[in-house]
Amino acid sequence: AENVRWSQGQLELESQLKTVCGDVLVAAAFVSYAGCFTQPYRHQLFHDILFPFLRELRTPIPLTDGLDPVLTLTDQATVAGWQNQGLPADRLSVENAAILTESQRWPLMVDPQQQASTWIRNLYGPNLRVLQYGQKGFLDVIEQALAAGEVVLIENVNETVDPLLEPLLGRQTLKKGRQV
Repeated sequence: AENVRWSQGQLELESQLKTVCGDVLVAAAFVSYAGCFTQPYRHQLFHDILFPFLRELRTPIPLTDGLDPVLTLTDQATVAGWQNQGLPADRLSVENAAILTESQRWPLMVDPQQQASTWIRNLYGPNLRVLQYGQKGFLDVIEQALAAGEVVLIENVNETVDPLLEPLLGRQTLKKGRQV
């Protein structure tokens, strides 16, 4: 019975190997470009524009049938853990969490209902440093937290971001020895 299971697993991995490049390309495009769009537009962008484009190229890029970029970035157990930590169960929230956790940049989130803030507080627990934008000495606290590798949540950022925070949002940090 174990031999049968291993043989099936090998066949499944061989089939996944054929589509891994296209699947990762779609997942990377999702993380890079989908974050600022609404749910209907994300769906239209990927299912009506990107997938057909990749399949209609002169040399089509193989994709897994019914590809879900979120499941390429994460798995159901991780999503369930996020939901236990307060992430809403709707599709948009799960997509945003996948983008947040897999992005190379630190995100700027618009969170009027405080759902993402609640989830992030539960996700990082007591290791999270929460700051209010513009509070006295907040730039010093950010600098110390970056040097120590701590997670910082800056709340109530204005519509225009202080130019001092631009390199921070782009993860444009310098490393000297062990210190960031």
